[in-house]
Amino acid sequence: MAELRAEAAQGGPGFPDEEFIAKLVSLAEELFEHFAREEEFLFPYILEALPDQSDAIAQMQAAHDRICGAASRITNLERTNADLALALFRRFDVEYTGHAQREAEFLRSLGTRLSPEQQRTLAGLLEV
Repeated sequence: MAELRAEAAQGGPGFPDEEFIAKLVSLAEELFEHFAREEEFLFPYILEALPDQSDAIAQMQAAHDRICGAASRITNLERTNADLALALFRRFDVEYTGHAQREAEFLRSLGTRLSPEQQRTLAGLLEV
């Protein structure tokens, strides 16, 4: 991500180039897979154990949608639209960074509310 940020900061003629797009596509694919695992396994487990966390889970799912939307839009832009590509990348970066921080804080906060067995299960889901 740091490398993409540095390239986006340089911008300029020819941005985004094919190498930037290839890196973003690779990152997006990893994120799509990561988000799918969370939504298929992690979030349902948390909701079963802690149903009062449905609002927090819904917010994370909405962030997934915004992140995926920005990433997929960037990778499908006409290469001549550098201003829009840069604006979308910045939106993607802000959303992704904020989401990662909020999700980490959320997961840490669950530790005190889960039994040791539930904590082990959660840790296993996070490793997948």
